[in-house]
Amino acid sequence: MRRTMIVYVVFGALAATIALLGAGTVATAREASATQPVDVAVEHFSIQDLSHRDVDRVYYASRFYLAMTWDASAAGQGLRAGDHFDMTLPDQMRFPEDSAARDFDLYGEDGTTVVARAHVDPNPEGGGTVRVTFTDWVEGRRNVKGSIYLAASFVQSRLNMDGRNTVQATVGGKVTSMEVEVFGDRDIQDEVLAKWGSPDNGSPTASWTMRINHRGADLTGARVDDSLSEGSGADTYVPGSFVLRQVEMDAKGHVTRVVRTVDLAGRLSTAQDGRSFSLDLDDLHGESYQLTYRTTYTRGTTLRNSARLQSAERGQGSSSEVRSSDSGGSGQGELGGRIRIEKTASDDGRPLAGAVFEVRGSDGSASELTTGTDGTALTGSLAPGTYTVRESKAPAGYVSDGREREVQVPSEGGEIPVAVANDPETVSVPVTKVWEGAAAGPVTMRLLADGIDAGKSLVLDESTGWRGSFDGLRKTAVDGHEISYTVAEDPVEGYDSTVTGDAAQGFTVTNAAREDPKSDPKGDPGTPPGPTPPDRTAPDPADPGRQQGAAVRRGAQARAADTVPAALGRALVPATGDGDLTASLVALAATVAGASATVMLWRRGGDRQRA
Repeated sequence: MRRTMIVYVVFGALAATIALLGAGTVATAREASATQPVDVAVEHFSIQDLSHRDVDRVYYASRFYLAMTWDASAAGQGLRAGDHFDMTLPDQMRFPEDSAARDFDLYGEDGTTVVARAHVDPNPEGGGTVRVTFTDWVEGRRNVKGSIYLAASFVQSRLNMDGRNTVQATVGGKVTSMEVEVFGDRDIQDEVLAKWGSPDNGSPTASWTMRINHRGADLTGARVDDSLSEGSGADTYVPGSFVLRQVEMDAKGHVTRVVRTVDLAGRLSTAQDGRSFSLDLDDLHGESYQLTYRTTYTRGTTLRNSARLQSAERGQGSSSEVRSSDSGGSGQGELGGRIRIEKTASDDGRPLAGAVFEVRGSDGSASELTTGTDGTALTGSLAPGTYTVRESKAPAGYVSDGREREVQVPSEGGEIPVAVANDPETVSVPVTKVWEGAAAGPVTMRLLADGIDAGKSLVLDESTGWRGSFDGLRKTAVDGHEISYTVAEDPVEGYDSTVTGDAAQGFTVTNAAREDPKSDPKGDPGTPPGPTPPDRTAPDPADPGRQQGAAVRRGAQARAADTVPAALGRALVPATGDGDLTASLVALAATVAGASATVMLWRRGGDRQRA
């Protein structure tokens, strides 16, 4: 039963350990991949033409931008790479599906730094979603805000043509709306030439359309001249792309019927540089035509195409430009500066942990920092401005600096170092010399720190009044414990020294003259001579055992006679210090004990003889 219980306990502990490890693994993975949606406020929501001008009246077939400005400053300094916000697009609009329009970057003020990346999921029927994901550029910045614009066109079937239309988008779960008037085609009045163009999706080309003689006029010797300008400066007509059709059109200019395709041989001539052409239409007797062609086009540029129809009766010009409607955006934010406090000891430069600092801004904001084991403390991201830094609590064993320092945080951010050195707390150890009897010459006092010679000494004599002090001593050691200071005196010949007191109140070192023991050469006259004791060590011829015992006793007596005076002499040599005095007393005790043992041996021998 007991073995079963032990197995259950071990198995349960193992299962709990595995569960804890698994939980730790999941928590770590979640933390490492954690990103969060950002609370974004929409400040401005509009439709813009291709020149990024806000418009509230738009031709239904136009290409335009759905634009807005956003503000993520509510996140403060907490934005991290991977944080994002989502936008649901209006279903009255259609958004390009080519890769260039689906994925684009939002750039910083320098035009090259990527602030965020946008991904569009368009719905072919209209609408879609956008996710804007921040890069690490936002980290450490505050007041992050920017703009985004999306290339778009209208879904005609979902419009209130020639009327007001409410357009809605949802950003970060909040609905934003605006109104725009969308107008359709109007009846064309007295037109003999018109043209327009647009960039081709997924191709470095542009397509152009020219409408000729919509009025149905009689034109003698009609001729069209066309040229390209601006753009990259190297854009040209695409050979073989020209198609001329005789058509019938309605009042609004829509082609209702293609009558025939016209052979351009002998009619079209292109300049050698490929940037202009002439089209000979001969005499027109009310016929209408449509000319289409393509040119090369460099995205991001504006390519202008101008044409003019000349005839004997009248002339008319028309021009158009192609500009890519690439989606894009921008972002900006204040790179909050940080104040880095560097705390060290003034005497040896060691980094000091545990110092507490108060950082205050001119706006009244305040924060408290404590230095770590490396002696540093770093504020969070701070807005540009003036701050004060003051040490409110020094590390144990050190004196607080207490000085208030003014620090300027620049608009370009960065870390501003503030170096603060602390002086260690110090103590003094006073020493007084006292003589019992006549004073000897100068004496040397040595300082001990935690029982170890600290390498400091004082010389006391009559000129110092036999007083002195060890000053400027560190109160605490490197590991933080309070140092125990004591003093010791170099030995003074003929004197015994005694140390009393403590480091706080001071030490007193008392020297007392040592008395030298002297022998009396005349002996002790007060002790009368007594009878000579019998010589128990003399051999007895009649008793061999006694003879052997007597020999043993004589040897012991001889050793005692040699040992006792010598040992006593050594023991009574004047001591030069407490240690020497103790050693002398120990030697004396040992000598007396040895002598007693010898006498006992001698007495026992005598007793044994008497017995």
